[in-house]
Amino acid sequence: MNLRLPALFLFYGMIGWAYAQNDVTAAREQIEAFRVAYYTRELSLTSEEAQRFWPVYNKYADELEANRERQRDTQAQLRQAFTGGTDAEVESLLGKLMQLRQEEVAITVQYHAVFKEVLPIRKVAMLYKAETDFKRKLLEHLQERRQERLQQRRP
Repeated sequence: MNLRLPALFLFYGMIGWAYAQNDVTAAREQIEAFRVAYYTRELSLTSEEAQRFWPVYNKYADELEANRERQRDTQAQLRQAFTGGTDAEVESLLGKLMQLRQEEVAITVQYHAVFKEVLPIRKVAMLYKAETDFKRKLLEHLQERRQERLQQRRP
């Protein structure tokens, strides 16, 4: 699951180079709207639950994304150190990466407790499934769009 999200962002980022900034922004907004609708439907959120849930979930997602960005930066530094750095530098960066991964788990555990305060436990469990399913569906959709564009380019 953790490897799919960075791959999704990488793939989506590559698509972004081909489009104007407005198109990328619109696509991201469309994905976000689809995510909100998908989770709301899959979790069968009432309006009251949605009011409590979405601010918490958005903060959770922001914290995870910030952590994953730091992980990506550390991984890039590690790749550079691996080819031209010392063993001590590699060890230090690996330690930092392990710490960031532990922080990711800590964020998830922390918000799990908060989710249980704003949603019934069955809906919390459904949230984790909905996250996985959404990522899979989004990747499938992006792959289909890519295939369609490739087919349109062929004579």
